[in-house]
Amino acid sequence: MLILKEKDILELCDWKEIIDVVYDVFERQSNNQTITPHRILINLEAQGADKITGGTYFKPSFVEGVGLGCKVVSVYPDNAKKNLPVVPASIYLADTHTGMPKALLAGTYITGFRTAAGSAVSARIMAKKDAKIMVVFGSGLQAESHILALMTEFPNLEEVIIGCRRMESGNNLLERLKTTYHVSTEKIRLVEGKGDELAAKADIIVTATSSSTPLFNGKVVKPGTHIICVGTASPKDREVDNDAVVNSRVIVDELSSCIVSGDLAAPLEQGVIKESHILGPLGDVLTGKIKARTSPSDITLYKSAGTAIMDIATAHWFTTKATQLNKGLLINDFN
Repeated sequence: MLILKEKDILELCDWKEIIDVVYDVFERQSNNQTITPHRILINLEAQGADKITGGTYFKPSFVEGVGLGCKVVSVYPDNAKKNLPVVPASIYLADTHTGMPKALLAGTYITGFRTAAGSAVSARIMAKKDAKIMVVFGSGLQAESHILALMTEFPNLEEVIIGCRRMESGNNLLERLKTTYHVSTEKIRLVEGKGDELAAKADIIVTATSSSTPLFNGKVVKPGTHIICVGTASPKDREVDNDAVVNSRVIVDELSSCIVSGDLAAPLEQGVIKESHILGPLGDVLTGKIKARTSPSDITLYKSAGTAIMDIATAHWFTTKATQLNKGLLINDFN
């Protein structure tokens, strides 16, 4: 069994290859080559177990020709006070022919990377090819990953604007981009607040926050904009308002998870939209079953709540890459 730590994931990351891997797995999903049971949530706060505040999801999946495994991801808000990831994760892969353990990967960076890769795939198909201005709301791992993925997919972006609540957190993100990833920040700038003003000028909008209220007025979004909502899957939280949803052609990564996420659950419950307003999954766009954009003026919206097929496919890629480069810790005898 191969064990990969977070530092191994960082060293092995190749954005172009990861984006292509996620593109491929969404195509496989559309072609019925995946099996993904409903995720299981153990919410310790709800159960009142030992006064622990947090919850853990178990997300299994099988991708034909790729791999079999399960992602375990938790949400522990108090971890920030302990200098630990708020969303710790790990991914287990099993040999599809024998069921024996194949790999155990640290999953925090992979979660950020695969989500951003999925968003880059959505933008490849749904955003304007000549997109010039990207606005990213947030300053955490998801914001970081989306800047890296979308700058890879759209190298001709003229400006990347980070909309953050506090300049300190934005500056920390800039520092990580420079020191960890060696990215030139020449065309990246920080803006505190001003959600409506930023959204109005963007060709691509990324919401990567844990906000409980919409970040901007959906009425200000200009025609042709592509909106990417990835920050929260909670039924109570919202990054975009009803106007943004109503005015957009909506695509999701996985319908069952996204319709219980606040961004879509709220307008559905309020009767503002019907479920038919959601055109379908991203994979069906890639295989031509759905047309996400019908005209240059369409506003498109991609909502991602996370799907285990991305985790398994991305973990499989990292495992293969690490084996080729002799990275990680290999345990030869697991019996």
